Amino acid sequence: MAQQDDGVVIGVGTEINMVKRLNQQYPDKQVMCLDPLVCPCSTMYMIHPIYLLDVLERIIEGEVPNHVTVPNKVSQSANLALQRMLQIPI
Repeated sequence: MAQQDDGVVIGVGTEINMVKRLNQQYPDKQVMCLDPLVCPCSTMYMIHPIYLLDVLERIIEGEVPNHVTVPNKVSQSANLALQRMLQIPI
C-alpha cells in the first residue's frame, strides 16, 4: 500500500473496519470499499485470535470444524475468480 502513488484510489473487498484502518494509516491514499453500502465481510472483525486458535487445534485433532460444501460449478467459478485476483499485478 505504501508503494502506491499519493492520491491513488484503492478498492478493498473485505470488511469495512479494514477500510477504515487503511484510510487512517494512509491518509495520502483513498481506500474505498468495493460495496458502497457495506462490505460483504462486515462481520470479519469479529474473528478473535482465541476462536482461530480453537479452530486450528480442532484441525490438528483431525476435526474439520465449520466445513462448507458447495456445488462443483460454484467451486469452479470461485476458484477462477480467485485465480484472476491473484494475477492482478501489485
